[in-house]
Amino acid sequence: MAKLAPAFYEDAVLESSAAEWGAWLAKYAARLRADGRVESERQAEMRLSSPKYVPREWMLVLAYEAAEKGELDVLHELEALFRRPFDEQPALADKYYQRTPDEYRQKAGVSYFS
Repeated sequence: MAKLAPAFYEDAVLESSAAEWGAWLAKYAARLRADGRVESERQAEMRLSSPKYVPREWMLVLAYEAAEKGELDVLHELEALFRRPFDEQPALADKYYQRTPDEYRQKAGVSYFS
């Protein structure tokens, strides 16, 4: 369950659904084994159809708040990121491959759209 933890905002939610997630993961693992495909082939196909980076409202807030101050670096960074949303982009992963940061989770107009 540790690999799923970053997807949850509250540990209690993951803990309360751990058995269900465990059952689902077991079914998924069995399906992968039955499929018999090479893992690298399957991963490559997934990467072609599922973007790693998805525009989120909190990301756009960062850009327009900076732009209001005349700073366009964040805007240009997001533009570059979303030109290649399916690609690994290690230099930007820590900043943008994450759930909504805590400071935006309860911010009106941001937290309920991300």
